[in-house]
Amino acid sequence: MTTASVGLIEDLEPHRRLLERAVAAVPHLQVRFSVGSLAEARPYLQPAPDLILVDLGLPDGRGDSLLQELGPETAVLVVTVFGDEDNVVRALERGARGYVLKDAGERAVVDAIISVLAGGAPLTPSVAAHLLKRFRHPDLAAPASPANEALTPREFEVLRLLARGFSYREAATHLSISPHTLSHYVKQIYGKLAVNSRGAAVFEAVNQGILRLD
Repeated sequence: MTTASVGLIEDLEPHRRLLERAVAAVPHLQVRFSVGSLAEARPYLQPAPDLILVDLGLPDGRGDSLLQELGPETAVLVVTVFGDEDNVVRALERGARGYVLKDAGERAVVDAIISVLAGGAPLTPSVAAHLLKRFRHPDLAAPASPANEALTPREFEVLRLLARGFSYREAATHLSISPHTLSHYVKQIYGKLAVNSRGAAVFEAVNQGILRLD
């Protein structure tokens, strides 16, 4: 199995050290860098690691602002104490691949890292509840502009499977297509919905009435 590189951005040193040890203890995961601010992280972004774990409340800005500086090949997992709806939705709309609260513990964070690298979109249960609230009450969300182009039946089926929690590999197997082909469909979906993450794609599709979560 290929080793995946992980970057840690967490300003509280005791917690950062705990995460370092937890990640380093997992086979095939390697800590590329571990820093306490966005400024300290930027020298390590060319090239960026496979996944960056970031807190939202950093000394020099919001952790999810880093998403604007990264390519789609780098996954970002938010690990924070902020579990309110506004922070959750904002981070996912910016492209975070997952959102875990710190009080879930180091094991939950490591499991979330593994899930993201496998194509999953892990969310702490209380975080997922915020999204479900918006799905069930779309009037609470800001109105979205219609997609520039309708999803094809195959793209809709891919999005439906991802919304149900299938990993990319599982969805590809279910549809009898290669992971590469599935990745192509995902890119098409993201482009049509003007998003750059699974969570944002599902949120936008539900907001536009394209997808129902029953």
